[in-house]
Amino acid sequence: LKSVDDEKKKKKQKEAHNRILDAALETIVQHKISGTRVRLIADQAEISPGHLHYYFDSKKELMLDLLDNMIESLYNSRKEALKSSEDEDLDKLNVFFEQKKESILDQKIPVALFDFWVQSTIDETIRKKMQASYLGWSADIKELLEKAAAKGIISKKNIEIIPYLMISIMDGAAIQYILNEESFEIGRASCRERV
Repeated sequence: LKSVDDEKKKKKQKEAHNRILDAALETIVQHKISGTRVRLIADQAEISPGHLHYYFDSKKELMLDLLDNMIESLYNSRKEALKSSEDEDLDKLNVFFEQKKESILDQKIPVALFDFWVQSTIDETIRKKMQASYLGWSADIKELLEKAAAKGIISKKNIEIIPYLMISIMDGAAIQYILNEESFEIGRASCRERV
């Protein structure tokens, strides 16, 4: 009976933790990291600031957990999409573009990640987390390119630079959308028509 109660308690704590992270993301989108306050996050999560502090000792701890959560979520969804893709070789690169497109259309994650990128210029911990994320992203792309090169599909000549160029293009698309949503188009219809 105790283990059932423990499981219920853990589930409830996990739900509260996730609600706080969702509220933090919403708050960042509305106020940016520099304008985010624990009270604003607690209000968004519909809990007291004291209850929020039960889960997170500080705003910084919460921000770092949110960043880890976003990076892990994107990584896991990318890995799952790559694993389940029936495409072969270079066609699997579409997984990266599709994931970025979905992220751009969601809008919250690119806005928050862009703000974390800005914060990384002054916060070493955030910088290291962002660097690790980019390294993982480029390693996944490079792995596909190396498989294609081993089969003679592409030249090995530019394998080192292509991941960085792809990431730059995808991040550039996210920034363009953040700055000019009305005129930015993805696919056949503008983003505004799709949302």
